[in-house]
Amino acid sequence: MKNYLFILGILSFSSLTFAEGGMASGGGDVVVCQSQGSLPTVELLDFYEGENVFGDELNNLRNSKLSTDEILEIVLKRMDRTAYGYLSTLTKLSGFKRKTLRDMVKHVQEKKKIIKNYIKLKPINDSFEEFDPPAHCEIIQAASFRTEDLILINKDIWDLFSEFDRAGLIFHEAVYWYHRLLTEQYDSRRSRRIVAKVFSDLWEMEDVAKDLPETITYCETFKSMQSDVDTWQGTTTFIIKPHPVYKTMNEMRFLILNGDMQLSKKSALIANNFPFLDRDREDDVHYGTTLMTDSLYENSDRIDLSSHPVKPSDFSKPLKSKVYIKANKYSYPERKSEKSQLMSCHTAKNWMK
Repeated sequence: MKNYLFILGILSFSSLTFAEGGMASGGGDVVVCQSQGSLPTVELLDFYEGENVFGDELNNLRNSKLSTDEILEIVLKRMDRTAYGYLSTLTKLSGFKRKTLRDMVKHVQEKKKIIKNYIKLKPINDSFEEFDPPAHCEIIQAASFRTEDLILINKDIWDLFSEFDRAGLIFHEAVYWYHRLLTEQYDSRRSRRIVAKVFSDLWEMEDVAKDLPETITYCETFKSMQSDVDTWQGTTTFIIKPHPVYKTMNEMRFLILNGDMQLSKKSALIANNFPFLDRDREDDVHYGTTLMTDSLYENSDRIDLSSHPVKPSDFSKPLKSKVYIKANKYSYPERKSEKSQLMSCHTAKNWMK
């Protein structure tokens, strides 16, 4: 009992802090609790928040007695049917120099550094928790993502972690790293929700590629098409397909929306005469429309689309139109409206079959 109390004291009150040069670009937190007369508990913030704030059930993997690596393999396979998995497949097919989520998990495992006992990591203040822990609990920094080659983890916490929480922390660091590259935002709330959801007992996401045809129209922002970037930074990508019931409508199926990779199918309906492709335009009319997305898991977003005629001299090769998209975020966490992004659309074989 004394050893546990001593460790809790180190976690909570030690004045020895790790402050190697530069600011951390991300990290991971834990909730340490101790009621009078009981041993302390240490739980990843993602899981504590998932269970106590959002009502997730996290019993199956936690009680499975699987190793950290085995748990990570299960959750990575779950992610294969999300935008993370499908865009990883596109990365391999295209030869782009983009890291996949699996690459990032492996990288975190290889580059993590368990720091010495008695050293407390400085708070990064990027978690923005929407709750106050009970009086007998404290939120503490467990990991600090200093650089891609230096990911610090508090040894006292690591030693108290279960295999489940160790897998959760590694996965959190990878997902949050991916999120920062996409959005350039230091806010771990969405990443924590993804971690809790993918580790939960009720993993029932709707496949983002459900019912897509053999040939698809694929749209993405210009910024996302650079082959030398790590990921699809700050981008929006979606697929256009005919609606199976409403013959005058198309369905927009989102893979990424303003940098948020989609866990579950997210769609919006749009008239099938909206000119996404150059060949669709036969006039000089400015088109504009506002849409709302629908998803079983993701919250709704408002989408503003506009298509403008242009002169061939505006570009190095002749184009008949340019399409802009602006998404006003309502997803968790809510963000301000993004600037309009110039889109490019093309027809391609469906690589997600």
